[in-house]
Parts: sequence; C-alpha cells; structure tokens
Amino acid sequence: MDIRLTPGQQAVAAKLADVFNEQLNPSIRRLAERGHGALSDGGGASLSETAVSARELVWQTLAEVGALRLAVPSHAGGLGLGQGALATASELMGQALYQSPFFDTVTATELLLETGDQAAHGALLERVGNGQCRIALAAREDGAASPAAPALLAVSDDRRTVTARRRFVPFVAEVDYLLLAGTTSEGVALALVPREQDGVTVRRHDDIGRGDLYTVGLDQARVAGDGWLGAGGQVAQAYQAALTNARIRQAAYLVGLCQGALDLTVSHAKRRNQFSQPIARFQSVAFRLAALATRTEAVRHLTYLAAWEVDRGRDARLTATQSLRSSSSAGPRWTACGSVPPPSSAPRRPSTSARTSGRRSLATPSEHDARPLLVAPPALIRRLSLGGPVHTLTQAAWTHVGPDLLHPL
Repeated sequence: MDIRLTPGQQAVAAKLADVFNEQLNPSIRRLAERGHGALSDGGGASLSETAVSARELVWQTLAEVGALRLAVPSHAGGLGLGQGALATASELMGQALYQSPFFDTVTATELLLETGDQAAHGALLERVGNGQCRIALAAREDGAASPAAPALLAVSDDRRTVTARRRFVPFVAEVDYLLLAGTTSEGVALALVPREQDGVTVRRHDDIGRGDLYTVGLDQARVAGDGWLGAGGQVAQAYQAALTNARIRQAAYLVGLCQGALDLTVSHAKRRNQFSQPIARFQSVAFRLAALATRTEAVRHLTYLAAWEVDRGRDARLTATQSLRSSSSAGPRWTACGSVPPPSSAPRRPSTSARTSGRRSLATPSEHDARPLLVAPPALIRRLSLGGPVHTLTQAAWTHVGPDLLHPL
C-alpha cells in the first residue's frame, strides 16, 4: 500500500501551495471576518468591497489551477486526480483557515455527476469548474441530527417545487444554488434550487459567532430546470458515498488547521525568551509540542489512507469516519496547551479540581500571566455540512467539530 501522492497530485499541490503560503495566509485568514446580520432577510452587515474582491480573487485562482475539478473524471472535463488531490488541497486550506463554499461545491459536483440527467448537467458543471457557480449543501433541520439521514422534504406532485426548512447551511450569501437533500416517501431525495427566488428566505446565525451559517426556509421553492436529481436507490447510494468523501476532506482541513496552529506555536516558542533562552528549549514546552506534532502526523496518515481507499474503489466509510473523529478530537489537546507557561524554578501547587480528579493540572493563562498562544471557541459550532465554514479566531486558531456531529454509516 502506497499512499504517497502521484506526480499529477504533487503538481497540483505545488500550484496550491503558491496560493496558500506563509506570506498570504494571514491575509486569507482575515477574509473570514464579517459583521453581524449579513444577508438576514435582505439586510444587515456584509463584507467590505476589499474583502469581497479578495475572496473572489482567491476563488478564481482556485478555479484556474483546477481545484474545483480535481476529482472530476477526465471524460467529464475534470483532472481525474481523485480524493488524494482533494485531501491535499483541503489540508492547505486548513492551514490558511480559508473559508468558502469550496467543500460544499465539490460535494455537490460529485452528486451531480452521479444522479439526474447527466447530459443536462454538463453546462452547470462547466460553470462550476470555471468558478462561475457556487453551491451549498442543505440537509439538516437539527444541528445534532445525522447528515446520513436528511430532514423531511415536501415535494409537489410534478416535482417542480419543494418545501422545507434547513439550518446551519454554510455560505448562503455567496452561492448560486442550494443542493437540497431530504427524506421523502421514496427515500433520500436531492433537488437543486436557485437561491435567489421568492420561495427562499434566509437568516444568518449571528448567535454562534462569525461563521457564515444560515437558516434557510423554502416555501414551494422552484426547482431548477433539470434540478430534480431523483429519490431512493441510486440517489441514496450516491449521497452516502458523497458524505464519505466529504468527511475525508473535512478531516484533511482539520489536519491542516492543526499543522498551522502547530507552526504558529513553534514559531512563538522560538521567539519568546525566558532565562536568556527561547522557551522552546525547555522540556515542558518541547515535549508538549512534540506530542502534538506526532498526533497531527498520525491523523494525517489516517486521512490520506481513507482517500487512498476511495481512489481504489474500496469501502472507506469506516476509515473516513475514524479520520474525522481523530482530527476533531485533537481540538481539546490544542486547547489544553493553549498557554505556554513561563518556566519557573518553583513547582506550582495543583488546583483543587486537579487534586480531586487525580489528573495533573494544566495551567491557565491567568495563573501564569502568559499570553495564550491558542484560543478555543466558547461553544461547539453546530454546522450543517462536513465541509462548511469554521469559527474564525483572531489569533492562532482551532475549531472543534464535536463528536456528536460524527455519524458512522
């Protein structure tokens, strides 16, 4: 078994590395900042013109290097490089905390290739590959529900209109279509719905931070001309396969996020001096960073193993879920090491809670009067899709995707 990237995948990775590099990543991270109330029933704050232009520039650059067509078969106009290439792209995006409809658009592309009228989708897929069309996946009404069992979907007899409510839909403000997944009497159904129409209402989730998550209401919303992709049978199988691929991409994104946070922490530990030497020279700091680096590398290999299995036609559902679970569980470890304490010659008395539980106390920033290196979000972000936006933090960042969002198939 050889999970190394192929020459074609390496070539694409090199192009993407030119986009997500150490010089540009800080600017890309700041592009996620958006005021409260954006696209809330037609009003509210939005991105500045500079931020909009910059985000559009990054998106078009991704389209030019073929990022939106990495796993699309060559006979369908894609590069045919498989999930391994997408995992590499996702990891680089994670290091930059890049937030966009990229992941949902890729998932929607996979579903369009496997369902509905293939000939009719050709023009739409061409627009998606060229960066001219974005799609958001809308599957759940309850943030804690399994993505493998989408919420109920009411469909008209002629299958031209749909009625539903979906929460935690990512980047609705930027997309052209909503790919609606729902459960009908026939099983799992998929429908492509234009976002800008009278039957669609949108409200942003301002209560959970700066992430671009929205509640979408559809009241007899019009389905696109060839947007009814079917229900049950092949559609259900394609949907479950797309979820497996989405889990791999999300795991790779979190691996990149871990790597980016590790790089920032190591850089700070080398610059900050205590007792006339960098704190990185002290074992208490170095051992923690070494342990985190080891865990990040282990999860990276598990994630690329899942991508390797998909590319070779194997059943990767278990490995994909394991990789996502492992990458998300790294969050508390980064939070625990969120403050690197200054070395001290006098040992500190453990806290009462630590003595009671029998576990060694991890010092808090207030105990050591040290600036936190990493900041954890105040609450778990309930998101719709496994490829949706992450919570934006202003310093080194971590987003915890809670284990309750992981549902093995």
